[in-house]
This record gives sequence, structure tokens and C-alpha cells, in this order.
Amino acid sequence: MNNNEHKLQYYHNIGDKYTVCCEVPDKEELMLHLGMSLTFDKVIIPIKIGFAKCHPKDKYIRKLGKEVSSQNLNPCDFFLDQIRFIDNNYYVVHLCAKIQGYATMIEMEVQKNIKRVYFVDFKHFKL
Repeated sequence: MNNNEHKLQYYHNIGDKYTVCCEVPDKEELMLHLGMSLTFDKVIIPIKIGFAKCHPKDKYIRKLGKEVSSQNLNPCDFFLDQIRFIDNNYYVVHLCAKIQGYATMIEMEVQKNIKRVYFVDFKHFKL
């Protein structure tokens, strides 16, 4: 397994029949960007994201959604929107972007004693 595959994480929405693939940044890389938020007004974090939507009449298959969304990975510039501290060991980072006429929000969890960053939520709204 190469290092890139290791960073891919997926969000599945079974009700709306779509899958999102996100190349999650390393914790150290994300921490550098978060540190920049103390001195800059607008912090941009480049993240690759891919999307796969199933036709409403078709059966949703998670494995196929993962395959298609990972093939559709494109680099996007996300803006740091908010950092929400849950407690001393855990916080959530909200990132926003405008992608092809949609407002896109992703949410990532960061825990103090865990090296990995987790992609936990995705929202996509037509502008």
C-alpha cells in the first residue's frame, strides 16, 4: 500500500446515494495550516476530493461508490472556516470551498494522542 492510498477516506450517504472520497492531509500538515490561522485572515488548505452519485432509480453500492469517487479526485482549495474545540484532547475542523457551482463543507476530527486525521462529514449545496 502506498502512502497516498493510506490517506484516502470515504463518506457514504446511503439516503441520497452518493460517496465522497477525500485525500486527508497528514496531521502535521493540517496543524501547520491551523497555526497560520493565528496570523492570516484567510487560510487555504489544498485537499483532493472526489464525488460519485448514484441515479435515484439504481441500487446504491458502496464499493462502486468508493471506486468511482477515488477515480474522480480533483485538487480543491478549501478555506478554514472554523475550529471547534470539544475538550483538551479533541477538536473538529470545518473547511469550505466553492466547487462547480456548489458550496462544499467538509469536517475533520483531530485527536491529541492519535496521529491520524478523520474525515467525518460532508455537505454540498447548490449556489
